[in-house]
Amino acid sequence: MAMMSRMGSSMADAPATVIVIDDDPDVREALGSLLRSVGLGADLHGSVAEFLKARRPDGPTCLVLDVRLPGQGGLDFQRELSKAGLRLPIIFITGHGDIPMSVEAMKGGAIEFMTKPLRDQDLLDAIQLGLERHRTWREQEKTMALLHARFDSLTQRERDVMTLVITGRLNQADRRRTRRQRDHGEGPSRPGDAKDGGYVLGRSGADGREIEGRGRAPLDPSRSIDRRPCQRSRLAKFASAGKALVPSMPRPSKPFGRKMRMRASTPKTATSL
Repeated sequence: MAMMSRMGSSMADAPATVIVIDDDPDVREALGSLLRSVGLGADLHGSVAEFLKARRPDGPTCLVLDVRLPGQGGLDFQRELSKAGLRLPIIFITGHGDIPMSVEAMKGGAIEFMTKPLRDQDLLDAIQLGLERHRTWREQEKTMALLHARFDSLTQRERDVMTLVITGRLNQADRRRTRRQRDHGEGPSRPGDAKDGGYVLGRSGADGREIEGRGRAPLDPSRSIDRRPCQRSRLAKFASAGKALVPSMPRPSKPFGRKMRMRASTPKTATSL
């Protein structure tokens, strides 16, 4: 976690830079002045070849790219970056754009396609969107690089165990812990796992009275009959087995019952007196 926090702070402290590639010197200078006025770094180039010779900025970056350039054009450079697997937010600007050209640029992942003359606020909004997107990409790349480094530091046995854990299987230590919790009643147990001679407190499904059964594991409280209809038959068997263990109320004695019947069957008459 400390490494992740240091990585996040270093990315946050890195200055943002906007790369401008345009063959018109006046446009380059105007865009450079606009970017510096809002506190952004400006890296100005007249062609793609000139940009490739320069050093790439370290922080979040956004590319303002003209469509028509001497040598390699803007759309060709976009396709080249995509084939190389380099993710860089691109904002296209042009004075001679058309609909097929803009569609091709947007399909290639461009953030915006603008025509000259540019509106300053629209360009700054698009640049801000591109910088935020590049920050997100940088965080994802560094996180994946950290995970790959940690994975490479594992032994072959640790990699095998991690593969089993990812697929939902437990390693030997987890199995022992789960078995120990089940035996001591610390976790949900399966029917039939209780040891012989052990008492388990359950609840009857017929009248709600608690019973004690021998050789039965406790039911999981989270698995109620209402939420688990498929277990009703199994719970009914447990309830019927428990009803036999619940002590019933004492019945009236037989002599008392006979005496009451005798009194009722021999009413007093004048002749008997």
